[in-house]
Amino acid sequence: MTAPLRHMALDALAPDRAVSLDRSRCARHRCGANACSACIDACPEEALSWGEGGLALESGACTGCLACFAVCPTAALAAPGPSLLQVLAALAEHEMPVLGCSGRPGSEAHARLPCLGALAHSEAMVLCALVFKDGLHIDMTACNTCPNGHIAAKVEAAFDLMRELVPSPAIKLIRDPEALGFQPPALSRRQLF
Repeated sequence: MTAPLRHMALDALAPDRAVSLDRSRCARHRCGANACSACIDACPEEALSWGEGGLALESGACTGCLACFAVCPTAALAAPGPSLLQVLAALAEHEMPVLGCSGRPGSEAHARLPCLGALAHSEAMVLCALVFKDGLHIDMTACNTCPNGHIAAKVEAAFDLMRELVPSPAIKLIRDPEALGFQPPALSRRQLF
């Protein structure tokens, strides 16, 4: 097997769960007088640190909870997989969309984030509320058993703050699988054949 094929096969078997870092976007890295440490403070695994070379990420320690991603003001950190905007665009195609996470692949969802930690900031929740005025179910049924389950409290806090900012949001955090209300997408005539 050639090296590129071997690399692709290994990526498929063990996808990267770590966030990626773009130091050129980091406010503290770009401006020495800036003392931002939001991502470092948010990381429960201490996978982020500041050293002589600037912001550093220990990808082996990163569990992919996206707590750092949610608080970074300059988007210096990126989640593995599709972006939040790509996931929201995929959800917009459904009448009552259900957002899930990649940590529970067998669950019913119209689109998935690597971790719901991407929503652990009120701005992300407000964006969801503005885009999905008719409703969005966020599947948190697996958070209790997930290694990144600690992020659920931050997602709930962001949700509570969003409810203060957006009048009558139609977003629901779902903990009970029976309350999920997943409806499989209908196939068009073209897709059927």
